[in-house]
Amino acid sequence: VDQQHQQHQQQLGVGLQQQQQAVLQQQQQQQQGQQQVMQCRYLRVPEFLSYIRNRRLVTFKKLDDPKEPGFQLELLREQDYDTVTAALAAKLGLDDPTKIRLTQHNAYSMMPQRAPMKYRGVNKLEDMLRHAGHSVDVMYYETLDMSLPQLEQLKSLKVNFHNDKTEFVAEHVIRLPHHSQVGDVLQELSKKLGPDYADRKLRLLEVYHSKIFKVIAPTEEISSVNDSYWLLRAEPIPLDQDESSFSEGDRLIHVCHISTNNTKAESAGNNSPTHQSGPNNDAAGGGGFITTAPATTAATVTVFGDPFLLRIGPQETVGAVRSRVQGKLGVAAADFEHWRLAFVPVHAQLEYLSDEEVLAERFAAAEGHHGVGQDVNYLGLEHEDKGPKRPVGATRHTYERAVKIYS
Repeated sequence: VDQQHQQHQQQLGVGLQQQQQAVLQQQQQQQQGQQQVMQCRYLRVPEFLSYIRNRRLVTFKKLDDPKEPGFQLELLREQDYDTVTAALAAKLGLDDPTKIRLTQHNAYSMMPQRAPMKYRGVNKLEDMLRHAGHSVDVMYYETLDMSLPQLEQLKSLKVNFHNDKTEFVAEHVIRLPHHSQVGDVLQELSKKLGPDYADRKLRLLEVYHSKIFKVIAPTEEISSVNDSYWLLRAEPIPLDQDESSFSEGDRLIHVCHISTNNTKAESAGNNSPTHQSGPNNDAAGGGGFITTAPATTAATVTVFGDPFLLRIGPQETVGAVRSRVQGKLGVAAADFEHWRLAFVPVHAQLEYLSDEEVLAERFAAAEGHHGVGQDVNYLGLEHEDKGPKRPVGATRHTYERAVKIYS
């Protein structure tokens, strides 16, 4: 009887265990089903169809390398600016989405638009992917060293620094509050230049098409400075151009590198040029600033390279100025002997100079030490342009460049 009772108890225990296992399996299946439901993004058919209708596959590319293939993110056309930048930050592994700046796509050039997008400047992704009525699927991004809202409180200026030989050294980006002055820009730039220029006075110039249009006063506010139109050039002020060093009769003149069809003819072996030029006529673009001659001659003057300012004395001859220009630019004597100096007046013909002439007599008295752009007489240094060219009609941003092949 005891043995039968024990067997009965064992059978009951086994049956109870089986029931408990069945209950556990059923609970696990229910939990798995609930997890699958939770993982489903759209539980109802209308929500899923809305997702299919609004999804956009967007290609993001680096702003500084717009030809790269980039990567794609699936987003919704109704998503706002913060959601888009948060998704992009997660893809890039950034903790702060505000350190991303977006630039929209130009549907005509198939390149980034000139101006980046402001922080929360466009509300929806659908509007971000539209240009001139065209729908696009590309955007460009850049990662910043500070948050975009903070950056937009500052004005950024791209300044090209040139040395005493007028040679380009480096481009610097200066960020300062909008109420800052040009003197603050130069002070900030001086810190970036290092000890070589710590004791040098700097000035900021507006340059356009290889002509100096303005020496910007240190007291001028940077809010009025436009670095997208003008090329901003900073340079050390030569010691002989400090206001305290000027004597009576001294003046500051513009000096520009020029070439004419005379230059081209001589470089091609033709030694019978027509030595004349015509009135100054602003051409919008080109490999330099083109002065068109009167109908009586086909001669043209093209201004190229880096212009500069030069102090001349009241009795200084062209030969003495020639020697100083050669020393300033560091041109080899064998090359410089082929250069010709010419006086280029406003709305008149180019006039070549002899070494015996007094240069100051060629320049009318000016109100200040510098003039304004095309409306100023200047000394032309005629020689062959060996720098990068750009065709007439091109903008200041389009030069001939080496071809880069993207595979």
